[in-house]
Amino acid sequence: CSRVAVRAGLPPPAHVYEIPTSELNAFAAGFGRGDATVAVTSGIRRALSTRELEAVIAHEIGHIRHKDMSTNMHAAVAIAGLGGLYELGNIILRSDAGDKDDDGEGGAASLGLALMVGGIATRVLAHLLQLSISRGAEYEADKVAAELCGADAMISALSKIDRGSATAPRDQLA
Repeated sequence: CSRVAVRAGLPPPAHVYEIPTSELNAFAAGFGRGDATVAVTSGIRRALSTRELEAVIAHEIGHIRHKDMSTNMHAAVAIAGLGGLYELGNIILRSDAGDKDDDGEGGAASLGLALMVGGIATRVLAHLLQLSISRGAEYEADKVAAELCGADAMISALSKIDRGSATAPRDQLA
């Protein structure tokens, strides 16, 4: 992991872990380069050659280089905040139940419904944007892995991971 980070022009991750499970997985976590963590599973270490494992680690280092974890955290907070619009609308709607204005219209109920609809719509749009950003981040991390370890190593690793995922028991895929 340290060798790959140095080749990427980054300091080694602050933490590197192996998770004792047969699943084929690896990930990067943390808020930035200073506290970056890379984890791989025992299953992926057994399934891949050293060169393929380096490519997978380079992919995770690519996420660190591009600050993807921070971007994902910001997107998650924004989506949660947008969910707050829905909740605020729901509170207003419930508090206005049976309360009518002089003209028979529920002014607060209309505001509550508008906030709920707006909260749902903006959350859906924000989630679609997050998915788009995530897909782009995956391609960029693959590009880093190909640059650092060779495209053939990354392709071979992804092929083994795909085959391993296809044959994994159903309870591992949840």
